[in-house]
Amino acid sequence: MNADTVADARTLTRDLGRGQELYARARDHVERLRAVDHPGVCVPLDVTHRDDDRVIAALPALDGTDLASLRHLRGSLALGECIAVGIGVAEALSTLHAQGLVHGDISDANIMVVEGSIVLVDAWGEVLADERGTEPYASPERTSTGPSAPDDVYALGEVLRECVHPDGAERMAAWVAPMLDQDPQARPSASMVLRALPACGSPTGIDVPVAGVASAVRARAQGPHHETTRLASGRLWRVWATGRRVLLVGAVAAAALVTLVIASRMVIAAAPMVLPAEPQPAQHARAADQPAVSAVALTVARFEALASGDTSALIQTTVPGSAAHSQAQQEAQALQRGDVSFAGLTVEVGEAETVAANNAHATVFLDYEVSPHQVRRGTQVVTYESYTQRVELDLTWTDRTWLVRQVQPLPSPTEPPT
Repeated sequence: MNADTVADARTLTRDLGRGQELYARARDHVERLRAVDHPGVCVPLDVTHRDDDRVIAALPALDGTDLASLRHLRGSLALGECIAVGIGVAEALSTLHAQGLVHGDISDANIMVVEGSIVLVDAWGEVLADERGTEPYASPERTSTGPSAPDDVYALGEVLRECVHPDGAERMAAWVAPMLDQDPQARPSASMVLRALPACGSPTGIDVPVAGVASAVRARAQGPHHETTRLASGRLWRVWATGRRVLLVGAVAAAALVTLVIASRMVIAAAPMVLPAEPQPAQHARAADQPAVSAVALTVARFEALASGDTSALIQTTVPGSAAHSQAQQEAQALQRGDVSFAGLTVEVGEAETVAANNAHATVFLDYEVSPHQVRRGTQVVTYESYTQRVELDLTWTDRTWLVRQVQPLPSPTEPPT
């Protein structure tokens, strides 16, 4: 990788679980993926076994948009676009299946559009035995069995059926019906799907609106978004796909408002923000069930709002009357007066983990890294080195989204500057 470029320098991590056996399986799986060497399959960069027994996968952060985010940015896809998606996924799957590998979790969140091409991410196949796919894409048999090639085909059929614009829904439904057969043995293979889909219609280029990563992730947080289902005894699901780097670069970025002075130390406050668009009622329960997803996505969106200097949006990220709300009001006043500003700031949002949640409140641990930057307070300019920060976000569910009630710093790999 070329560390001098932002795109290549970005990596993501995923916590796969614990144990030497899992580590061995994951390493073997990555080697087999590398041997496949297909541009439509994203291969993890490395797998490590930490001293705390956790198995961590390092993944490239692709410069593209996943299908879930794309749908929330612009709505359903035209028939030709869906055919292009289907052909791209079927080609990657047929290559995997020919090598005895399966994806195991085909969903709109795991299909990315990268420079006009389709790339599958999160292809862990049989490595993660406790996962049962992502609703509503997982096949009926996944409730009791592991991943399989027919399950991959079924999931692709559901993705295409769900994503297509109503104008092409009837035609698409006729073509994906065999893929959705309740009998796994009756479904066509991925290679058959690859050959058959062009007859459904002509594939067309996929229109990806010009929008930053933060916009895409913010849109995705509104739902509908589907999470991977796991066994009750399985590992805690950790969000990695939305942990992407957000660049707040400019002569002076208004990101000073994310600072909290705690014991004379500078701490970046990663708090969710209110979304302007209203999700449909059926989407509320889905969003409420995934505070970690919302915490990551809305944190990215908050940084975007801070960079633009939107003081109203800043205050609206918090629960009225809460400690976070009071802090946001103070930050907004500092922004309006021009008392504090940042220059050359880069923030990379990493993993989020829900440690407690119910229908009204949730606690999420969130990690991010802050680049070397300058802070201007009045006439004084101070330069800070890079540091990482971990925070505990206490969230409250309103009738449409999560808001931040309180932000507390947690022990981090490196301390923020004094």
